[in-house]
Amino acid sequence: MPGPISFKKGVFLPILLALTLSACGNVRFSVQENGTPVGQDTDGEAVHPDVGGATPTPAVTPTATPGGRTVNYSTVVPANPNQVDILLIIDDSGSMKADQTKLANRLSGFASLLESASVPMDWQMCVTVTRDQYTKGAYHWGASNFWEGYTPPGNTSPWVLKKGTSGLNTIFTKTIDAIGAGVAGSGDERGLKAAYHHFYNGEPGVIGTSGCYRKDAAVAVIVISDEDERSVAGDCSRLKSDMREDPTSCKALQNEDLPATLLAQAKTIFGSSVRFTFNSIVVGDAACEHEQDTTPDDSGNRSPSHQGTKYLEMSHLTNGGVGSICAADYSANLNLFKDKILNSLSSLTLECTPLPGTLLVSVDGTATNAYTLTGAVLNFSNAIAEGKTVSLTYKCN
Repeated sequence: MPGPISFKKGVFLPILLALTLSACGNVRFSVQENGTPVGQDTDGEAVHPDVGGATPTPAVTPTATPGGRTVNYSTVVPANPNQVDILLIIDDSGSMKADQTKLANRLSGFASLLESASVPMDWQMCVTVTRDQYTKGAYHWGASNFWEGYTPPGNTSPWVLKKGTSGLNTIFTKTIDAIGAGVAGSGDERGLKAAYHHFYNGEPGVIGTSGCYRKDAAVAVIVISDEDERSVAGDCSRLKSDMREDPTSCKALQNEDLPATLLAQAKTIFGSSVRFTFNSIVVGDAACEHEQDTTPDDSGNRSPSHQGTKYLEMSHLTNGGVGSICAADYSANLNLFKDKILNSLSSLTLECTPLPGTLLVSVDGTATNAYTLTGAVLNFSNAIAEGKTVSLTYKCN
């Protein structure tokens, strides 16, 4: 398997590539027996090839079967369940510059919150963007960007920012500045698809991956975007003719753009006991959408925004945090995400939202109802001690 390859900002490439390049790498190739790369776009677009993802499942909508299918699951709570691996997904489209600045100024405080939490957190963080990036001779989704101004300890991955790193504020600011906004090719924002492939490119225990994910660690995604998946989540009626949105830019959602697909990918890559939350800083209502639409950038231009319905759906499915991109200060949003991440250490992400009345939970063979169920996330009222066996039975559509 090819090892990680990355390109630092400023490396000379042909003009088109120079306009779209940001330091990134650690893309894995997955090839079918006939030699055709898997994970490529299938909607007939004349765009960059999408190589490096796990073999996608057919783009179908699940249908209910009579009585549903039964899921039986059992796990032993591991020792030291305090590891959390964080993926930051940045929308780098033209309207995002001011929002990125807010995020850069607050991320170091967020990391400090993790480190000072009552439950000590062994965290690490990687970052990617909502578009495909050029690396290994083609365009790929879910490649990690370098942390600018960061020297990783020892021989560890340059894409993985570690707990205890000094100068976090400078690192966050430089990195988000290097990612930039208004990068050519950034108009097709696909945060869910980027996460889907980033999970694969960072799969724990596989040689040649980024090292972004550790076996048995909780996984928390934070996406910041002022648009939906593929801008309007495939609903062309949401395009804004008064802001000259091109009707041909409306693209149908594919399988890798769907919340259920990302949840299934998380279970496949990280294991069935994954503690997974998806957290969103997005446009959540009409008032915020209007504010984003009418606020000019530094050049006096206005860019259309759209409510992040698919990101909100993903957050609700995994009981993640939801914050507004219109907030004057992202500190409250990130503080909420910290709480969600901490709670995920006492939770399990199921394969689906169980059919009503079908969930049975036991700890060491004794039935319990000391939990709450939110979407597909089971939160225990009290953290289950290491070494105990948690068993579940439930039904999915």
